[in-house]
Amino acid sequence: HAQALQEREGALRQAAIGLASEATLQMQGLHPDRAVLLALEAVERYPCTWQAEHALANIAVNWRLSRQIALGVPIESRPEISPDCTQFLTADNGGRLEVWHIESGKQALNIKAYSGRTAERHWAYWSPSGDRILTHTFFDAAPRIWEAKTGSLLAEFPVDDRCAAEWAPEGARILTYGFQNPVAIWDTRTGEALHTLPDSREVFASFSPDGRWVVTSRGQVWDASTGGLSHMLAGYEDDLS
Repeated sequence: HAQALQEREGALRQAAIGLASEATLQMQGLHPDRAVLLALEAVERYPCTWQAEHALANIAVNWRLSRQIALGVPIESRPEISPDCTQFLTADNGGRLEVWHIESGKQALNIKAYSGRTAERHWAYWSPSGDRILTHTFFDAAPRIWEAKTGSLLAEFPVDDRCAAEWAPEGARILTYGFQNPVAIWDTRTGEALHTLPDSREVFASFSPDGRWVVTSRGQVWDASTGGLSHMLAGYEDDLS
């Protein structure tokens, strides 16, 4: 019985080594996706072998390298992956907005969203549906919405000073806030302000996950459909984040 178990263990180890070898070949060939699966199977479903662990480590490193793209410019905002996980966008300190295909590494969009000093600290975010991109900058420039495929400017939101912006969960509204601007809710289709929250110059504000409420950094909770103050969160002296 013991000998049978040893023979079975040896056979499984040989199978793991075979999978690791095949994974390495696939990584060097045309099927890196298959290489990842084979290496994971060798490590997770078979007895531990150094060959399988070595293959998985090498494939992980090479897989990452194969997905890196030489962007060539400093990126201020973090790259953000599209809702369908097929593209990602970047926003640089020169005011340029770029969209890239994840699989091929090819550029899908390259536009100048801002210029001059207003281009510094430039941020960009996909809409919940992935068909539009919201940009803003902290240096006296209006938040803007762009068509993700063509780069056409769809809307611009007039603010008097530096501000940040975020999408509502349904994508039909955005929220702006920060510095000398009152918190405001805007219609993304028309570019018009739906509600301006009174006495609400905040360093931070955000929609609730269902889009019904807006919470500000002073602990105020506002009704997003009416712009009215719903209630205050008690016990907070400093700004919330």
